[in-house]
Amino acid sequence: MLTAADIQNWFQINPENVDALPAIADAVNTYVGSLPNIDKETDGTWKGTTKLGALLIAGKLYARKSQPSGVNNFGETGPTYIPRWDQQVDMLLHLGDYRKPVIV
Repeated sequence: MLTAADIQNWFQINPENVDALPAIADAVNTYVGSLPNIDKETDGTWKGTTKLGALLIAGKLYARKSQPSGVNNFGETGPTYIPRWDQQVDMLLHLGDYRKPVIV
């Protein structure tokens, strides 16, 4: 599971900007913990792939805090947006096309 300190350290967030991190950590832990195919150790703790995928989701949620409309910035060709879908998150958390095979 992630802590607010994990998120702060990974993204090198200044101490004065950490007010939302506990809520983000809680939301990410709840979501990722509910996924059926995440990688876990035998004691139930998350493996590195799962923790990294959770950190990437936390980073997107943190970015949305300061850009609630999803617009990342404006350039010569118009706005760029925070992407809704991230292939690396799907790969790390076994979502979408990267789900683990299941025998029914």
